[in-house]
Amino acid sequence: AAAQYGSDAIAGVMNFVLSDDPEARRLQIQYGSAYEGDGETVAVSGLFGTHLGRGGFATLGFEVKDTNSTSRGSQDPQAVAVVDAGINANQVANPVVEWGQPNVWNDYKLLFNAAVEASDSSEIYGHAIVSSRKIDGSFFYRNPFTRGAVFQSGDNLQIYDLDTTDAVTCPTISTKDANGDNDWAAALTALNAAKAGATWAGNCFSYTEWFPGGFTPRFGGKVNDTSVVGGIRGEWGNGMTYDLSLTTGRNEVVFQISNTVNASYGPNSPTSFDLGAQIQTERVVNADFSKGFDVGAESDLNVAWGLQYHEEEFEMVAGQTESWANGGFANNGSLAHHGSGASVGANGFQGFSTDVSGKFDRQSSAGYLDLEVDLTDRWLLAGALRFEDFSDFGSTSKGKIATRFAVNENFNLRGSFSSGFRAPSMGQTNLQRASTGFSGGQLQESLTVAATNPIAAQKGAMPLQPEESVSFTLGAAFSLGDMDVTIDWFNIQVDDRIALTQQIELTAADKTALLAQGIVGVNTVSTVQFFTNDFDSETSGIDIVANYPFEWAGGNAHMTFAYNYTDTELTRLGGIINTADAIRDREDVVPSDRATFTLSNDWERVNGMLRVNYYGEVFELLWGCCDPVETDEAVWVVDAELSYKMSDIYTVTFGAKNLFDTYPPKHQVAGAFGYLGADYPLNHPAGFGGGTYYMKFSADF
Repeated sequence: AAAQYGSDAIAGVMNFVLSDDPEARRLQIQYGSAYEGDGETVAVSGLFGTHLGRGGFATLGFEVKDTNSTSRGSQDPQAVAVVDAGINANQVANPVVEWGQPNVWNDYKLLFNAAVEASDSSEIYGHAIVSSRKIDGSFFYRNPFTRGAVFQSGDNLQIYDLDTTDAVTCPTISTKDANGDNDWAAALTALNAAKAGATWAGNCFSYTEWFPGGFTPRFGGKVNDTSVVGGIRGEWGNGMTYDLSLTTGRNEVVFQISNTVNASYGPNSPTSFDLGAQIQTERVVNADFSKGFDVGAESDLNVAWGLQYHEEEFEMVAGQTESWANGGFANNGSLAHHGSGASVGANGFQGFSTDVSGKFDRQSSAGYLDLEVDLTDRWLLAGALRFEDFSDFGSTSKGKIATRFAVNENFNLRGSFSSGFRAPSMGQTNLQRASTGFSGGQLQESLTVAATNPIAAQKGAMPLQPEESVSFTLGAAFSLGDMDVTIDWFNIQVDDRIALTQQIELTAADKTALLAQGIVGVNTVSTVQFFTNDFDSETSGIDIVANYPFEWAGGNAHMTFAYNYTDTELTRLGGIINTADAIRDREDVVPSDRATFTLSNDWERVNGMLRVNYYGEVFELLWGCCDPVETDEAVWVVDAELSYKMSDIYTVTFGAKNLFDTYPPKHQVAGAFGYLGADYPLNHPAGFGGGTYYMKFSADF
């Protein structure tokens, strides 16, 4: 659809239909919970309409929802070992990491849609969508005996010397025995003895004073979305239709983290931080026109054309100073018995600094032409052409041609060819953030930077370029009695695909080279990630959809079957995303086979639905970095719902998602020491939350 809708359409187009019923009076209350007893969800929603002016309407919809967290992992054996070393079990959470959905609360959405007649042939319209929600989830566990730059320095516990000018020398306490093996119990005994000594208070400090059993940061924040559209549309006397509109949209993500520290501040560190925000703002002006022209064909030639002006702005807002600044204990001389200093920034997700904050923008202008005609009563032909000019990437022209031929009244052939273009988003071009990643059973400080950053350049990054695509489709639509069937083959070739790299290690040589360039703060960074145009891909597959209405058991039944086969291959590799695991992570991260079978039946007062979902074999790199995980078994998930219409107004519904409580197979490091109790593939398309049930009470007044 890029030839019609522009750059972002290479990723797909979704059509949202807003209610325009002025008589709507609907209220719904829903309660749900996971089979495990967690993940409770309470939601209240409604839709109300009214007449507006002459022939106009206005509708207001809303939803308010709270969702509690779920936990589907197990206790990490390293946390058990911490307790065995002598830490009070009450000071170690069980489990130390909650693997599942986060807490989501104050989750509300407001949708407004309205139109009013401006004349006999035109109307003024507008709609707005506003949503907001707060999110809080579990992060990775920090072991009090092993977490470097916070609890540990090399083989020793990290102990802060609060005054290096006095005569007090803080103790050196090793976490290893004489053979180099972990001896946490001995380290804890020595630490407790040191804390009881006369010289500790006011002179020495360890974060075990605050977090004896370690800590797990809580990461989340607030998400605000706003979209407002206003315009006028109608038809002139010559039959030409027009639609003039102005759209503005804003997405804001405010990041927060708690139950953590900025280790470089020592005992002066806060334990919760405002990390800053990322804000994406879009403004679009559209002018669209269409008219039919008699060209002697079976139908008029419909000609649609239009112009668009688009402004994009990406803003990074700096967080509180303590979330990113060096509190003084990051340098070698400020911290006794530590070779590289304490980590800088909120541990888990460093706040955005004033160095990376700022606004980045671009503008684009576009024009398009779309033609469609029935050449005969059997043959439809359509085409589109779009020209687009970007302030940062130059101009491009893309097109599409599509056709449908009716072999007879029950059998149609169809096909299309199109080209597409997607400019990198402003966030992909300018994002920079630091967070804690996971690799090989170890937590590591990972930095995500823009491709133009010197750190990314050190690892081979180049400035981002647009993606280009070519797509082909060929299919058939036909009827077999009352059954309607569509079968489509597709082939999509994308050049210079934009992707986030895996975590790439910063070697000692890299850090030396970067320090020589004056790039500070790289000493505590283990890995780096960035967006890059580093490969081409070809995706092909088949979509099959069948719909069959029939009468069954005294009701009106409907059966739908949908099947998709998709195969992706990387046809060109660059110099960065070229390892076997990275390739498989892009080729096999979604199932090759996906199917859905839905059966519903309507009686006078009862409606039933049964849906069977099939997910084929998938591949996952655990945490996107390491430990290849093969999920060889297909997963079947069944959903069911039963509604009873109590009266003309009230309806009650009972349902279950994942009726039989199906989970994907556990991965190969489930229960292994140091892997934080993660038992299931984290990104499996079937999810790993298990079964949930829900009840709904609806009223249509």
